[in-house]
Amino acid sequence: MSETNDGQVVGPRDVLRPGLTLEYPVPETMREQAERYLDDPASFEVATPRLASTVMLLRPRVAGSSVAAAGGTQTEAGGLGGASGPGGHEAREPFEVFMLRRASTMAFVPDAVVFPGGSYDKRDDSYDVPFAGASLKAWARRMSCDEATARRAIVTAARELFEECGVLLATDAEDAPLHESPCDVRWAQARRQVSEREVSFGEFLSEHGLSLRADLLSVKAHWVTPLFEPRRYDTYFFCARLPQGQAADGLTTEAAASGWSTPRAMLDRAETGRALLMPPTIANLSALARAASLDEAIGEAEVCHVMLDPTRDAQGNVVMRSVIK
Repeated sequence: MSETNDGQVVGPRDVLRPGLTLEYPVPETMREQAERYLDDPASFEVATPRLASTVMLLRPRVAGSSVAAAGGTQTEAGGLGGASGPGGHEAREPFEVFMLRRASTMAFVPDAVVFPGGSYDKRDDSYDVPFAGASLKAWARRMSCDEATARRAIVTAARELFEECGVLLATDAEDAPLHESPCDVRWAQARRQVSEREVSFGEFLSEHGLSLRADLLSVKAHWVTPLFEPRRYDTYFFCARLPQGQAADGLTTEAAASGWSTPRAMLDRAETGRALLMPPTIANLSALARAASLDEAIGEAEVCHVMLDPTRDAQGNVVMRSVIK
C-alpha cells in the first residue's frame, strides 16, 4: 500500500490496527452529502452520535445452510443477495456468521446486509442487570470508554440479539446456560414486549431470574459515523458464539431476509454486486475471514477505533479517512 505522512494507508479489507490510516472512496449513497459538507461544513448541524452495538453471531459451518426470510419462510441462499460464487471459499471456512438484509423502507442504510444490532435504550439503565464474566472496569479498559458506556453497549448487544434473532445470552438462577431456544413459544411474548419497549431488557431478565452472559461476548471494533451524516451512531462491534441448543431466526420487522453465510462468501457477493455491504461491515467480515477457527474469531484481539471524516485525496476525489486509534 502507499505511504502518507499519517502512516500506512489501508482499505476496509486490509488488516486494521492502531496507527494506520484507513481510507476508501465515499459510498455512492453518501457522496452528495459528503461533498456538500466539504464545501460548506459550517452549514451542517452535526448530530450527536447515538450509542449502538452490533453482534457478529457465529456458529460452526453447517453444510447446505439456508437463508430464512424475515417472515420465517425458508428460501435459497439468494435471500441475502445471492448464492456464493465458484471460488470454493465455503469449503475452507470453518464457521458462519448470521446476517440480516435490512428492509428497503429503513431510513438508515436500506437494503444493506448487516449484523444484528441497534441503539442503546435508556430503559436498560432502570435495572441493575447482573453480569457473568469480566468486571465492568475490565470491559471499560478494553473498550477505551467509561464503565457506564461499557455496560450500556454490552446490554444493548445482548438485547438486540434477543430482539432480532431470538438468541439469548443468559444463565438461570443455578448459573446454568440456556440451551433451549428463546425462539420457542414460551419466550415469544417476552421477546415482543422487549422489542416494543413495553419492558426493558433488564426487567425481563430480572423477572425470569436470568443473568446476562457478558462472558459470551468479545468486543472487536468501534466505529463512529461521519460528521456529515444526519443519523450518527457510536457503534461497538462484538462477537458471540451461538449458544448450544439455540437457533437464530431473524424475525424482525427491520429485516427483509436473514440467514447464515461464511464471511468470504458474503464478501464475494458484495464484490459481484449481489449484496450491499457498508465499509464497517466489510472490515469486520474481512477480519472474520482471516480467522483460522471459530475460537480464533471470537478470541480477544486489539480493538480498533475508527472515527471517519470526509476529505479529498491528492487527485481531488472525495474519500473517507480515519487514523485508527
